[in-house]
Amino acid sequence: MKLRKSLLELLNKIENDEFINWSDWKTSSIKDSCNFFIEIKFCKKYDDLFSQYNAFLSSINMVYNNKERMLFETISASPGLKQYLQIHSVFKIDANSNGDWFNHAMINILQMTDEEVENVFKKEFVPPEILEKLKIFNPEPIGFEVDNIRIEYDFWGRGGPIRVIDIDWENISKLNTNIPEFLAQYEAISIKPNENTASQTLIEVDDDLPF
Repeated sequence: MKLRKSLLELLNKIENDEFINWSDWKTSSIKDSCNFFIEIKFCKKYDDLFSQYNAFLSSINMVYNNKERMLFETISASPGLKQYLQIHSVFKIDANSNGDWFNHAMINILQMTDEEVENVFKKEFVPPEILEKLKIFNPEPIGFEVDNIRIEYDFWGRGGPIRVIDIDWENISKLNTNIPEFLAQYEAISIKPNENTASQTLIEVDDDLPF
C-alpha cells in the first residue's frame, strides 16, 4: 500500500529530525489524510508529530486489515442500499481475476441469496384507503423500480472506485454531432412542386408568431 510506505518514510524522517517539505504533494496528502482520520474519530490527536503519525499508521493498518468487513457492514446496514446496488451493479467479465480487491469485495457483498431474490419480486401492498382514493386512475401494481443507470467498480480505474453511469447521456454522447458529415451520408433528393398546390394562394394570418 503506497500510503503506508510513504507514511513509514515520513516517520523515519521525523524520528531522525530530518528536513520535511510539508508543501510536497506526497507529504501534504499524508497530512490531509491524517487530519481526516482525526476528524472522523478514527485516529486520536497528539501534540508531537511522531506520536501523531505513528497513531495514524496504526489507524491505517486497522482500516486496511478490516476494509472488507467495514464495507460489508456499511452496505448491509441499509437493505434498500444493498438492493439498489444489486439491481444496478455491473462487473467486468474478468472481475475476479484482475487483482482489484474492491471489485472482489463488492462481488461477494452483492451476491444475492435466494431470499433476497424472492424479496425483490414481492408485491408491496398499498393500504386499502389509499387504493380507494386512487381507484379512479385504475392503478396497476408494478415491480421494483429500475433507474436507467449502471454502476461499475474499478478501484484503480480513472473513474473509480465507483462510477455511476447515466445510460441515456452515454447514448447521447455517442451521437454524431457533425451535422455536415451526418447529412453527407444521405443522397440529395430534388423536390418538385405539386401541380395541384403550386397555384394555390397563400393565406396570410394575423397572429403574434415571429414567423
